[in-house]
Amino acid sequence: MAVAGWAKLKPTSTLRHRRPERRIVFLDAKLPDMDGLDVARFASCLEGVRPKVFLVSGYHYSDDPVIRQAIEEGIICGFLAKPFSNQDIRGCLSV
Repeated sequence: MAVAGWAKLKPTSTLRHRRPERRIVFLDAKLPDMDGLDVARFASCLEGVRPKVFLVSGYHYSDDPVIRQAIEEGIICGFLAKPFSNQDIRGCLSV
């Protein structure tokens, strides 16, 4: 499922109604109308669903203080720097 921007993140959002077995999200840090970390913060507040969110970016790096803090606070589970490989994705899936 692809979701873009605040227009899709309403109280009736499809994120709240997705099947429980779909709990991994690869989220780009730079979105057209908002920041990916804002979406991740929203997702971390969902009751009962709480997907594992992996932030993807060509601008940030894994040692970026913003990324480290988001991981420590449980907002995201991990980070993938672009470009990334299939092996990198598999590594996230095993977390």
